[in-house]
Amino acid sequence: MKTKKTSILTYALVVIFILGIKVANACNVSVVTLTSATDNLDGTFTYVIEACPEYNGLEGPPDEWSFTFFPATITINSFTPATVNTSSNDIYTGSASGNVLSYPTGSPLIAHSSNTLCATYTITVTGQATSILVDTHTDDGSPICDHTLTFPACSGAPGFIQN
Repeated sequence: MKTKKTSILTYALVVIFILGIKVANACNVSVVTLTSATDNLDGTFTYVIEACPEYNGLEGPPDEWSFTFFPATITINSFTPATVNTSSNDIYTGSASGNVLSYPTGSPLIAHSSNTLCATYTITVTGQATSILVDTHTDDGSPICDHTLTFPACSGAPGFIQN
C-alpha cells in the first residue's frame, strides 16, 4: 500500500512541477527585413518592412507584435495593413500611439500552425528614425524576439530613397 501512495504522490508532484514551468521562449525563426526607407522630403519618412512573427515555436502564437521607432520623438502618421488575418481567422489589428505601432489580437484562443502571419508593413512617420525595434512576440518578454533595424545618420546615405 505504501508503494501505491508513493506513486500517486510522485505523479502529483511531477504534474505540479510541469504545470508550474514557464514555457521556453524561442522566436528563433521569426524574420524581419527592411525593404526600403524613403525620405519624402517633407519631414516624413516611409519605411517598408517585411515581418514574419514565429507562430509554431515553443513560445506559442503571439498575442501581439510591435514596431517601436527611435528616437521617441518620432510620430507614426499612417500604416498598412490595418489588419493581419491568419489562415485560422485570428485577426490582429494595428494601432499607433506616438512612436509605437502594435498589432494585438482579441482572439481568446489563438490557433496554432497558421501559415499566413508574414506581411509587408508600410509605415510613414514624422521625423527620421535612427532605429526601429520590431518585437515579434511582445507578451513573452524574451529579447530573442526583438529585431533591431538601424539606419544611417542622414537621408542621403545608402539605403535611403529620396522622392
